[in-house]
Amino acid sequence: MREMGEQWQALLALEVCASLVAAQGRQGADAEGAGRRAARIFGAAQALRETLAAPLVPINRDHYQRGVAATRALLDDATFAAAWAAAAR
Repeated sequence: MREMGEQWQALLALEVCASLVAAQGRQGADAEGAGRRAARIFGAAQALRETLAAPLVPINRDHYQRGVAATRALLDDATFAAAWAAAAR
């Protein structure tokens, strides 16, 4: 997507992927590992969102918030924050 200049679509794809990883974590044995991966993906998406100065549009807000909440549920606050921050650098 980036190579094609579709950074907005790349951003949305990252957020969808993060939500899917979180959903897998709720169903699988490695919930913490999935939570860390999802938090890193969400962090990378947030960094891209900031780079693009792209606000979270209302139509995507509920899906995004559910995905982040599902990710937070898999991790303690410190682990979530560390994984998110590591990807946002």
